[in-house]
Amino acid sequence: RSLGPAEEKYVKGAVKLLPVGAGEIVYNQEDIASEAYVVQSGVFEAVETTPTRGMRPLRELHESASFGMHEMLHGVLRECSVRCTEAGAVWVINKRVFDSKLKVCPTPPKALLERIKDMSIFDSLPPSQYPQLCRGGE
Repeated sequence: RSLGPAEEKYVKGAVKLLPVGAGEIVYNQEDIASEAYVVQSGVFEAVETTPTRGMRPLRELHESASFGMHEMLHGVLRECSVRCTEAGAVWVINKRVFDSKLKVCPTPPKALLERIKDMSIFDSLPPSQYPQLCRGGE
């Protein structure tokens, strides 16, 4: 919502809109995570299947909800299946874009890093942890 023209242009070129019909599977549990998703419209359901409980619903996903990012971030297999329960569309973010633009947080502003360095309360932290501290405070 608050993207400038250059950022908006990049986002539109980096993701694709995928229409999904009711009943369609977006991905299955145990699949390799190669894409992440953001719901544009429709309703989606995350379900988990276990040997002891069978299939159980985890959560319902509506407009602006994201899914599939956790597995991309940690490089693990899909922990659940996601299916469409009410026709709609999802924005698809492929692994290359996810890894280069979303997985690694941007560097904090230099002024904020300098401010942290000047605060004696953080003297015991190694300088390599200052960026992480700054990100937590932004």
